[in-house]
Amino acid sequence: MSGFSALVGFFHLSQRWRALITQNGTYMLIDGNSPIALSNRQKNDKLFEDLESGDKVWVLHDGIEETYPARTGAYAVRKLEIINTIQVK
Repeated sequence: MSGFSALVGFFHLSQRWRALITQNGTYMLIDGNSPIALSNRQKNDKLFEDLESGDKVWVLHDGIEETYPARTGAYAVRKLEIINTIQVK
């Protein structure tokens, strides 16, 4: 069959959000007023190591699940801005 191609695998998205780290150590993203729970899809234990609450981040992820809170799996996370202004109590 000529002229045919297929993509097999994961569909990755990249977006920019603010990071939030909760008291129990859960990593979250803030999209407007909506929280998104972030899970590590890499074997790299240091994927979230440098994140602090309030940082503006770029995330390569596998799509957002429509749950509450929403969830996504991260493959790469990069800081864009460091703004530590979010207080979690």
